[in-house]
Amino acid sequence: MKTTVYLIVGAMALLAGCASAPVKEDVGKLTCESFLIYDLCIRDLTGDGLVDYMYFDDTKEIFLYREGNKMQVAKEMALHRCAMPMTESTLRQSTKLLYEENLSLMSEMVLKGKLVGNYLQAKAKIDDCYADDTASPEPGEADDFFVGEPDW
Repeated sequence: MKTTVYLIVGAMALLAGCASAPVKEDVGKLTCESFLIYDLCIRDLTGDGLVDYMYFDDTKEIFLYREGNKMQVAKEMALHRCAMPMTESTLRQSTKLLYEENLSLMSEMVLKGKLVGNYLQAKAKIDDCYADDTASPEPGEADDFFVGEPDW
């Protein structure tokens, strides 16, 4: 009786194992670091030792990506509408933050400070992107919202 139960349970386990989907192995590396009130995540998707993209953990949208990798990273996660390529400095600093294992607290703070500085340098482009969203609509566009509504 016990042998029959073991055989049935074993066969079910074998069938369940065959039916399960293969687990996707992550090649690269991911870390999320605290920056003031935000958690910034840095990811090397390909495992080549360089950061491929950065995103804020709360929005899960890529806002900086490595030059030339836009299409590849967009398959992994949504791009923020104002996403832009990383500068060489941002790539260098974020890669150090991701891969250097024994950073002192002071070194980590310096790297984070440099990343904030890089972000502030890109702020003009980011502000331009946001300004495009708040620009006044073209004549007639605002009226489209009220199509089918009675006149006020």
